[in-house]
Amino acid sequence: MPAFAAAGAKAIVLVARNLQKLQETVESVNKTYPKVELLPVSTDIADPASVAALFSQVKEKYGHADVLVNNAGIFKAIAPVKDVDQQGWWDELVRRPRNTHFVRRENDPHRLSTSVAPSS
Repeated sequence: MPAFAAAGAKAIVLVARNLQKLQETVESVNKTYPKVELLPVSTDIADPASVAALFSQVKEKYGHADVLVNNAGIFKAIAPVKDVDQQGWWDELVRRPRNTHFVRRENDPHRLSTSVAPSS
């Protein structure tokens, strides 16, 4: 994120579940890049309504997002295979593409209205 600020981004929307950590990031970035507008938004990307609220704020404030970096994710099921809870491992694995879909869908709903038929 500092790379975007250093490159001269007008504004950056910071997204995470923990608003306190977002505020700490805002304070840190503001010290080095005071001209960059930062919008911290507490969002749970596993919740489609939360993601929709995020992009509603983005649209209201900026009209759209030019760049989307979605690096959210968790993976707690790290252990020797014999010790890993199989359902927990699977749930975490499935959660990542599903949550990425929620974010992508809300970021650009117009692209989803155009579909490409598979060639036969």
